[in-house]
Amino acid sequence: MKRNNGQKQEIVSRYPPNFGTQLAYVGSILVTIGDAIATLGVAIDLEQIQVEEANQALANETQQQDMAAIQNQLAALQKEIQALKNKQ
Repeated sequence: MKRNNGQKQEIVSRYPPNFGTQLAYVGSILVTIGDAIATLGVAIDLEQIQVEEANQALANETQQQDMAAIQNQLAALQKEIQALKNKQ
């Protein structure tokens, strides 16, 4: 855009001075915030994986305890059956 100031002619940008630098600065701030959010998301995912693994380990332990209890009951029933057979 040209401006006539008496005899001087000056070309004026439609953007304020240092606008590109300011825009780049704002962009870098947004990128940094985006990186922080992405890092937080990864940290949350890792925590959830740890919780799921702990829950799975707890479920496995419970299942093993249940299996041991069933085996004990089965052994007791087998002893009772054998005792009943011996009485006859």
